[in-house]
Amino acid sequence: MFFKYFQKRSFKLETFDEFIFNETLRNPALSLEDALDAYIDKYSLRQSRSVNEPFLVTDKRTKLKVLEDSIFSNPENCDAPEIVAYIDMLRAMVNSFEKLRPEVLEKIHSSEKNL
Repeated sequence: MFFKYFQKRSFKLETFDEFIFNETLRNPALSLEDALDAYIDKYSLRQSRSVNEPFLVTDKRTKLKVLEDSIFSNPENCDAPEIVAYIDMLRAMVNSFEKLRPEVLEKIHSSEKNL
């Protein structure tokens, strides 16, 4: 009986599509960026390549992953050029961060700690 308390509980993560639909019903002026931030904060999502990856990099990588897993990534479902451009911009940023030398990433990481 005592050990049942520590067993993993089943938790269903709401998709970003469901989340943004519900949130925009409450707040029609909600931006995509604000919705992404709220979703990532609500579920404590982090998509990183290493433990010491700068938050800036992890933030962009997480947003890209959420959008790629959503309805927004399919051009047949989302033809808004602004959203396509935003996803492309995130993709370019993540790719450019991946090409940085470890020393540069460490500098970014240490400067974030000082903020």
